[in-house]
Amino acid sequence: MKINTRFLGERLLLTLTAVNVVFIGFFGVFKYAQAVVFKNKAISDLQQLEKNLSQKQLQVEGAKQDFNTVAAYAPSFNAVIASTKNIQNYLSNFIENTSSSGFSITSFTPSAPDASGNVLVDATFAGETYEIHKLIQAIESTKRLTKLNSVSISEDNAYVNFLVLGEGFYD
Repeated sequence: MKINTRFLGERLLLTLTAVNVVFIGFFGVFKYAQAVVFKNKAISDLQQLEKNLSQKQLQVEGAKQDFNTVAAYAPSFNAVIASTKNIQNYLSNFIENTSSSGFSITSFTPSAPDASGNVLVDATFAGETYEIHKLIQAIESTKRLTKLNSVSISEDNAYVNFLVLGEGFYD
């Protein structure tokens, strides 16, 4: 039996070429496929980032329009929301306004400003029940914005006591 070496050599060469093509193709194409997947993910991330940026730009534009709308009212806000804490002026104005309403102050306890600059005020006033609206108007007319948190009423002898809990704001 005679072995055809030429046929065997061609077959070996063909097999080695096929293995080489598969080997190079698999590892070569695999790296390119990974690169394509990575680039597609990067493109997707960039598109999402662009979309988010567009939304933020719209929000900024809306905020600019809102600011321009209220900018004309800034002097009015500055009059009622102080730019410095200046607790002494706030408290003296608070006492002055409330005492001019016909009520006498029986106790007055302000707290130190909290982290946001609010000053809690615990005050007790004595006066006539039918004039409570004057007391509330006096508190509301303080130079600095004041929020009433609660008002409670109790009778003591000839006067009615009003416990007022509120807070003054600082910018």
